[in-house]
Amino acid sequence: MSPLLQVAADGKEHRLNDIVPLIADELNLSQADRTEQMQSGQPRFRNRVYWAKLYLSQAGAIDTIRPGVFVITDRGRTLLSNGSDRVTVDDLNAFPEFRAFRAKVGTGTHRVRRVDKDVAVAVPEDSVDEQEDESTTRTEVRESHQIQALLAEIGYRMGMQIWLPKGDRAAVLGEWPGDHAEPVERLPLNYDEVTLRTIEQIDVLWLKGRAIRRAFEVEHTTAVYSGILRMADLLALQPNMDIKLHIVAPIARKSKVFQELRRPVFSLLERGPLSEYCTFLSYDSVRDLREQPLLAHLNDAVLDEYAQEAEESL
Repeated sequence: MSPLLQVAADGKEHRLNDIVPLIADELNLSQADRTEQMQSGQPRFRNRVYWAKLYLSQAGAIDTIRPGVFVITDRGRTLLSNGSDRVTVDDLNAFPEFRAFRAKVGTGTHRVRRVDKDVAVAVPEDSVDEQEDESTTRTEVRESHQIQALLAEIGYRMGMQIWLPKGDRAAVLGEWPGDHAEPVERLPLNYDEVTLRTIEQIDVLWLKGRAIRRAFEVEHTTAVYSGILRMADLLALQPNMDIKLHIVAPIARKSKVFQELRRPVFSLLERGPLSEYCTFLSYDSVRDLREQPLLAHLNDAVLDEYAQEAEESL
């Protein structure tokens, strides 16, 4: 967190993607350290920078002025002048906003010992935040359809075929303007009926030929549970399926997503913890990716630069 603040100390606007290599330079990281990947394929160091940015933002040390762009605040300058070469979570706990953030999302994980390895699990407590009024739900459903449409557009521009659930199709197509091919009407997959019915309910699929390349569940409810459950169902039915899984939600729900991914029921799957196979994409990241000018010349691996894994939380 300290190197991130040092880069931002010039007071200028900074894009998160642009400062990752600057921080790597500041830390004198080797090429191996810069390119080391997590199981999802995302660079480990980039993931750490993203987490540092989230924590500093929640502590009021940086201010996000638009998606992916931030500036340092007076509080951030104070943290840099504290006489230490490090900024730690204990430092951030001095601020009530950060303590409230930590209390809301929960910080505790536990270890469950299995025959092959120990697994980290979390047991979230019920929260009053999970009670949503009808007007909020309607607004969030509309936004989730917009995000589904953006994911469909991004995949289509990369040359993918797009699957949308039949129940969402009309609403999502209403949010997807311009010329584009229609989503596929039938999945070209050779699975049993139960697996197919599970796959057909996933919010967005990117297909290449007869293979699923990416699967996205857009979580518009505070509970962020239903999409994660569907991904777990898919891995339970087809433990050898090799596709990239993503939970897409507002950045404020990121820690909640990771907490849910670590529930025992998801952490003790036969294939291994769901958190090792399912990553997080923020709404802002999806919007940012959609603005990439050369999408038609990129492949789906670019998503790994935006996706974040649960295991790398600070």
